Amino acid sequence: MGKQPGCRLILAGKEEAHSSQVLAGFKLLERSGQLHIDAFALEDLRQKGYYAHRSIVEVAIAGQRLAYDTGDGYQSLHRPDVWDEQLERVDAY
Repeated sequence: MGKQPGCRLILAGKEEAHSSQVLAGFKLLERSGQLHIDAFALEDLRQKGYYAHRSIVEVAIAGQRLAYDTGDGYQSLHRPDVWDEQLERVDAY
């Protein structure tokens, strides 16, 4: 097997109940040798104006930025300006 891609996980807020399935999935990918988690951080991305809520897991991997919205995006629909900026910041939402 070749070199595993490294990834950085950012939990946008203390919403572990919503985000645990995404975090567990990345841990399983790491255990199976498909990637390596280089860093894990808790960072208030809502306060930075990146998202309308804190139920987000951002992943930087292989030059791409992915956003997992575990709040199903409902809150973002009330802020079209934030929604558009979210989509511009990431490669996959």
